[in-house]
Amino acid sequence: MKENYQQLEFDLMKEAVAKYCSFSLGKSYILNETPHFSKLWVDRELTRGKEALQLYEVYRSPAFAGVSDISDTLKIIMKGGVADARSLYAISRFSNAVTSVLSYLKQSELATPEIQDLCYGLNEQCPIVNAIANAILPSYEIKDSASPSLKGIRRSIRDCEANIAKETQTLISRYSGALMENITAIRNNRTCILVKASEKNKIRGFIHGESASGQAVYIEPEILVRLNNTLQSLKSQEEEEVYRILKELSALVKPQCHSYFADLDTMTIVDALFAKATWAYERQGVYADVKENGRLYFKDARHPLIDPDKVVSNTYEIKEPYHHLLITGSNTGGKTVTLKTIGLFTVLTYAGFPILCESAQLPLLDGVYVDIGDQQSIVESLSTFSAHLSK
Repeated sequence: MKENYQQLEFDLMKEAVAKYCSFSLGKSYILNETPHFSKLWVDRELTRGKEALQLYEVYRSPAFAGVSDISDTLKIIMKGGVADARSLYAISRFSNAVTSVLSYLKQSELATPEIQDLCYGLNEQCPIVNAIANAILPSYEIKDSASPSLKGIRRSIRDCEANIAKETQTLISRYSGALMENITAIRNNRTCILVKASEKNKIRGFIHGESASGQAVYIEPEILVRLNNTLQSLKSQEEEEVYRILKELSALVKPQCHSYFADLDTMTIVDALFAKATWAYERQGVYADVKENGRLYFKDARHPLIDPDKVVSNTYEIKEPYHHLLITGSNTGGKTVTLKTIGLFTVLTYAGFPILCESAQLPLLDGVYVDIGDQQSIVESLSTFSAHLSK
């Protein structure tokens, strides 16, 4: 029965809270959370949660825009690989999100020692951010200004393309009667003109194929061969220079990969904390207090999976000298909802989640056991009572 929390809809609750996360790792973190029964762990998580909720109430969430899972890119770079422009730009955006969280905490006037301690080791990585920003556009294109060589190569490419366009227009004017259409086409990365099949011998050059109908051929006139060769050479130089720039940026990131992994872990937890805080704030939720000799007390508890407009709040309390709660009543009287509410709130608290009530307190527990529902078996000749008893 222990850890059988499915009957309490614990997974559904985690899914509801995970929707408030900003990136995939935060969602996975929440979906994989389970209750812990170590007082140190529970105290830490509940304190972090309370601090995040206080921060959210005053300042809302920090800006997580741009944060994403960069772990695959870091693994490639650690092995000496070269990351592409999109992946490197994602690293830059992740660093900006780290800076945003640090700035958020620095500007806060609230006392949040647990979250401050959690985020203490975050690194802003300004040199890497600046280097990537100077080289890569938000569209993931490499900037002309990324290096003097690249700037010169691209200027030569533009000049060469202009010369090709000029020569092509001259050819179109000269051979207009022999052309199928007065347009150019690209075949095998080379500029060609579309010539009627019957007129193909009038224009000297290389044939790069026929049209689908076979009535026209794509010819690269001799005069364009040299220019096309030059253009292809320049584009190869451009690719080599872009690769060199990406390799240089990847080498800049490599010494900081372990630091980035640590930051990724921290940002995952921070994302999860503020997802919980957002969920709690929107529903007037709280974090419970767990005390070694405390009572079980949920004031005006509302089951989170029932429509807020229809849910009925109830207060539950078990305190010394009592250790049991016996519920009886007619069918559809709310007995199961009561059991599930108390059980779910207990499991959520011990997993570090907020709950929906005015205030809450729980005693220190060493486990939660669940047996809800009719488990009778006709095959085994078990009545409802004996099935529960057997379990």
